[in-house]
Amino acid sequence: MIGKTVTGTVTSFSKFVVAPALHLAKPEGSYRQDAFIGDSNIVSLRNISSTQVPAIIASFDRSEYLAGDKPILTISDANRNLNPSEKEIIRAGVRSNSSIPFYVIITLTETSADSGIFQGTFTLTSAETNDLFDLLHIEAGDTLEALYIEGARFSAKIDGVTEAGIVETKDVIPLVDCFTFVGGAVNLKFVDSHLGPNGNITVSISYRNAGFQPEDIAKKSDLKIIYSNESTTGIVGRWDIIPSTVHTDTQIVTGIVPLPSDPSALATYSGGSFSLAFDTGCRGGAGGGFARPGAGIVVDFIASIKKPTASAAGGGFARPGAGIVVDFIASIKKPTASASPTNAGGGGTPVLLQLTHPGEYFLINPLARFSVEPVAILNAGGGSSSGQVRTGERITIGSTIANHQSGVAQHYAWLVQITDKSGIAVGLERQEGSLEPGQSASVSVAWTAAVEPGVYSIKIFTWDGIGNSPSPLSDVNANNLMVKAS
Repeated sequence: MIGKTVTGTVTSFSKFVVAPALHLAKPEGSYRQDAFIGDSNIVSLRNISSTQVPAIIASFDRSEYLAGDKPILTISDANRNLNPSEKEIIRAGVRSNSSIPFYVIITLTETSADSGIFQGTFTLTSAETNDLFDLLHIEAGDTLEALYIEGARFSAKIDGVTEAGIVETKDVIPLVDCFTFVGGAVNLKFVDSHLGPNGNITVSISYRNAGFQPEDIAKKSDLKIIYSNESTTGIVGRWDIIPSTVHTDTQIVTGIVPLPSDPSALATYSGGSFSLAFDTGCRGGAGGGFARPGAGIVVDFIASIKKPTASAAGGGFARPGAGIVVDFIASIKKPTASASPTNAGGGGTPVLLQLTHPGEYFLINPLARFSVEPVAILNAGGGSSSGQVRTGERITIGSTIANHQSGVAQHYAWLVQITDKSGIAVGLERQEGSLEPGQSASVSVAWTAAVEPGVYSIKIFTWDGIGNSPSPLSDVNANNLMVKAS
């Protein structure tokens, strides 16, 4: 810092000292850049102008496995080696014939700084697939399949910064929801920098290196940047199109991020996730929870359903074109006396978790993201009210909810609405929280029956929040309550 000068603008006289800003440890898999007061702050992840397509090589460590084994998946991808001074991480999905459509998302760690080679493991089990504990269900004769998405080439121009600080970027996995994705997604997060009233963010994502399916080549002008502000888990599931412009000369799509209009909300804006996609209008799109063929920069390791051969089992990948890799095979053999399936998955105390499903499951079952057990109505003493209470009596309305989304930690708002026979609300209570994948929780609210005698309706809503456009996580649960005179 010798010979350097630090300048700042203040609105009143005071005492000043130069000191470095302190930050929490950088989250694993993220990258930090500075954002300074003013305009034209450029934050990027990878070289958006690059025309290179580094080769991707991957393999399992063996050609055959038993229940209880821990396969090692190795992926070599120079495009993910962004920091030569530290070991980085990537994520991939694995599944077997008998686990389909369920899969496990695993984390692969770089073998050494600047190697560009990543390894991760998971456990094969005869029990149910559990993404939370990296357990993959297999049966004799299965083949394993790995799915992986290359990182997007992303840049953001940030204007109107009123408080300098750190901005983080990281790769996240886009779950399919009404869109065919082109490559991975990037999360942009404001750590401690803030936007002022004139704040503006323009994002750019390249499709220069994408390998499109023949039917999609003529549709490049239809590419959109899609945006989600649900990005804290590293796996993103709900998206909206933002105003986008396709620049065919540079093969880059730009878009303006929709920011809050309220200055106080803008000052606390924390960012979101971005990806390229074709709008399929919820008419299917890709399977497997990952972007699939026709989705450009995607690398999709699809195993053929066949027995491994000397030339195929556990080997590398054929690369028939930009994007899709096939014939990535490892087989599951029948257990022997030394590896009984009753011991699959290792020992330890069993942990009972709720069944989880990948993102594409909820395209068909959108209200199955959460389950709500039958509602209990308890009196002041904690006993069952049998659906009948006295006027003035205080009751507790409770239930058990569970998050069935694989890899998605979900914020929820559990709302209880009580209406009279005319449909007029006489009570509205709520409880909010967050559940990890497969996690369940008991929720309850208290209500005093300060109403006239009669039959009342209790409706339970489980939403993803209480904002302007909440999305339901489960079906509405309805019950009747008889209020009698004291």
